[in-house]
Amino acid sequence: MDSIKFISLILLFLFSTSISFAKTSLKDLLNEIRLISKQNSGYHYFDFDVQDEKIKLKQKITIDSCQIELNTFHPEYGHMFRDSFNLLRQTPFKKVRKVKGAYGLTFGLKPTLKGRTAIYYNTKDELKKTHKELSKLRKLCKTRLARKYFNKKLKVSKLGPVIFDGNLPIGKSYTDGRVLKVGNHKMAVLDGPRSFIERYRSVMNAKNSIYVQSLILRGDEAGKFLTDLLIQKKAEGLDVKMILDGLGSGAMDKPQTKTDRKNSAIMLNNLQAAGIKVYGYSCQFNTLNELKGVDLPQILSRNHEKLWIVDGDGNKPIPTSKVIMGGINIAQEYFVLTGSSDRSWRDQDVGIKGPIVNRIAKDFLSTYIHKKISFKTHSSDKKCLNPFHPLKEKEKYLEFKKKKTKKYVSFKNFGEKADVKKMRKNIQKLINGESSLDDEISVRPIVYYPLKGIRFILARPKEGENYAYHAYVDLVKKAKKTIDIHQALLVPPPEFKQALIDAAKRGVKIRVISRTPETNEFAPITIVGRRHYFDIYNFLGSDKNCNEQGYSCPEFWEWAGNKEGEKNIILQTTHAKFMVVDNQLGIIGSHNMDYSSMNNAETVVLFDGKRVADELTQLFNEDLKLTRKASPEQLFQYADPDNKKEKLLLKTFMIIEKFL
Repeated sequence: MDSIKFISLILLFLFSTSISFAKTSLKDLLNEIRLISKQNSGYHYFDFDVQDEKIKLKQKITIDSCQIELNTFHPEYGHMFRDSFNLLRQTPFKKVRKVKGAYGLTFGLKPTLKGRTAIYYNTKDELKKTHKELSKLRKLCKTRLARKYFNKKLKVSKLGPVIFDGNLPIGKSYTDGRVLKVGNHKMAVLDGPRSFIERYRSVMNAKNSIYVQSLILRGDEAGKFLTDLLIQKKAEGLDVKMILDGLGSGAMDKPQTKTDRKNSAIMLNNLQAAGIKVYGYSCQFNTLNELKGVDLPQILSRNHEKLWIVDGDGNKPIPTSKVIMGGINIAQEYFVLTGSSDRSWRDQDVGIKGPIVNRIAKDFLSTYIHKKISFKTHSSDKKCLNPFHPLKEKEKYLEFKKKKTKKYVSFKNFGEKADVKKMRKNIQKLINGESSLDDEISVRPIVYYPLKGIRFILARPKEGENYAYHAYVDLVKKAKKTIDIHQALLVPPPEFKQALIDAAKRGVKIRVISRTPETNEFAPITIVGRRHYFDIYNFLGSDKNCNEQGYSCPEFWEWAGNKEGEKNIILQTTHAKFMVVDNQLGIIGSHNMDYSSMNNAETVVLFDGKRVADELTQLFNEDLKLTRKASPEQLFQYADPDNKKEKLLLKTFMIIEKFL
């Protein structure tokens, strides 16, 4: 027994010693990792040579828990792009080839092939020094003890609790703008016709600059009219810049006539002939000019933003400084130029005045510089992009413009000619200040209301950030009385869906407007979205009814386009994307509440302002006249169809839900 006790004591001692040694080793390992991480974190500068221009940029390296976060900034316009790398899995590579005049240090084979961001330096010596330090850090990070420790630590969410500044949630990153509560901010509610009016007025009054970003810019009557104004302002010496989505304004656009498609290409060419560089378009190459590396899936991740920024190029706003943003693309249906017809859509923008205009302009310019660096068509653009200054080199500018400008294709079809005549007539009505386009489409006055607070957000999923989605969720969680949601495309992701269910349990009255399969360009989105409606409606469980329990049942209204009992279409479908909470707070922009938008670059603005909320609510109530309310029986059928074919389709679409 004594020998057994002795052996047991020895084993216990050795076991205790091994644990102590392991703890000491982990402690020493973590200290060394933290020291190297701290020494190699910080700012540095480098230069990119682009189109005979040297662009000075700043990078911030932040290393924590074997994770590298890399943020790149423009000295004047601020944050440009973000990337992150995991040293637990990725090895730093040396890139000896110069990239735009700089040396790049990349991480891992997959990120390198995809053309992800690198740590850039002006000299090889700087690159070699950092590579040596990060290679050493990588060896420490890939040890068994480090991997086990950090993998467990990284499972914990870093988002933390939502913090509010007044009534609006505070931003969390460079792309997630801070709440502004001072500076005399004002906002106007702009439906399609009023958005057209305000764009026209803003351009005519512009003093210095006009910046435009859109998914779609089409060569129909709306696009030709507005781009002619931009070309005129460029000739007057204003700074005019444009960012389009290469596919959205090209192959993926669905013009209402074949002539529109032909004129779209001519219109984009003419913008460049006037000296307006259009990112997303090239004189020779169009669709593939934005691809980086071999990351082909990014074709599905589009630039879905819609911004119209006037005189936002200074440090302080001037009386003409203004932003127009929301869901509206630049094409006739969004502005309702055909009046009440099956060619018109319901959509929503807002106009913004105040210091935030310059903040939004800087974000646009940062994106513009990013496109300038990443696009590959500069040499081919010489064939149609006017290189001469319209005032300093006026004769050469006009000569080049005349030589490269093309004539638009005329309409030959009788029906198309009639529609064009109607659109041109309605354009004149709008710019002349008339109160209606026809008996059904009235044009309200444009009124800018004061705000208590405002916050602008860039959604950048490619960089692992989508704070626009988080903002929607945050506002739903804050709701106490009412939530009105108008979403053209609605497939509620889990966090948003659960927030709505929790709000219903708190007694919040929820109303939702979205599309039917018939009014949706891609019906499966509605079919899958409907599946979730019943879960939100049935928040108390299958054995209880919300009416009987004294709650307000969530309401789901789907777009019909005409009034109950009438056949004539007033507005064929809806494209609006906004939400109003407690008749005080709201969010509006380009972001749909579906998985597609979770992959797109988007912009939204949050506001705290009762009068803006009241007008949006008034429009929401009027929209209900062109919708049909889904009954409890219909909601149940959406979730579990009786028809075998419909059930099979639903199950199939649910499998690919996240790809719709």
